[in-house]
Amino acid sequence: VLSESVLSKYLLGIGFSIFVILAIVYAITPDSGDAPAQNEVVKEKSAESADAPVATKITKEEPVGKPVASSIPEAVEEKPVASTDTSVTKEITSLGSLNVKEMMADKAIGSADAPVTMIEYSSLTCPHCANFHTDILPSIKKDFVDTGKVRVVFKDFPFGNLAMAATMIARCSGRNYVPMIEALFQSQATWSHSDTPFDAISGIARLSGMSIDDVENCLDNEPLLRALQVVAKDASENLGVESTPTFFIEGVKVPGNLPYGDFKDLLNKALAKKQ
Repeated sequence: VLSESVLSKYLLGIGFSIFVILAIVYAITPDSGDAPAQNEVVKEKSAESADAPVATKITKEEPVGKPVASSIPEAVEEKPVASTDTSVTKEITSLGSLNVKEMMADKAIGSADAPVTMIEYSSLTCPHCANFHTDILPSIKKDFVDTGKVRVVFKDFPFGNLAMAATMIARCSGRNYVPMIEALFQSQATWSHSDTPFDAISGIARLSGMSIDDVENCLDNEPLLRALQVVAKDASENLGVESTPTFFIEGVKVPGNLPYGDFKDLLNKALAKKQ
């Protein structure tokens, strides 16, 4: 007889799998007549230009299909990088939106009491990020997250308007942020190269419970856009994030996606230092 906790986890896993499958199907399926038109969903925006590689406005005219991806360097930096989360939180708070502060709260998997923290900066149009989420993260989750050893925190570093729009919608989905980005990474090859990518993203968002109005209001959320720019600019200027994915394992910078065996060695090394 299954215990209540085991049954709950089992049902949660089934629910997430169904969500991802539906997201992929929706991204592949052409829009129906009641789906929001691209120019109805994506509103033009303006914001102060930042040095970090993020969008300064959300508009359908942005070329898509050529996501910026990182090269995979051989070296891993050994010197821990200081966190700047406090100053970033203050700047986000200064934007004056309680909802944005809640949307920008850390999204993570794993116990808050895990001895090791792994942070990922990613862009939703980055194919190397998609590879990490589909091929590597499941093993990390099984061996380190589910066993209480590692907590994985997801940070946004969007390249271009399409990635920024997808990131904003993921943040607006609230508690569904993690399954939302997983669904977007799983179906990235489809929606990011679609003739109507914003329609495909909004369709996936609707599967998470967001209405058309929710999507439109999200893309009109100027404080959220600025908050995402603040995080990306801080990562670029103060943490040396130049490409995606970039990881920090207990403050040690790990640029680029790596084979699972390399991540396993790095995580075990970090855990050994905690003993």
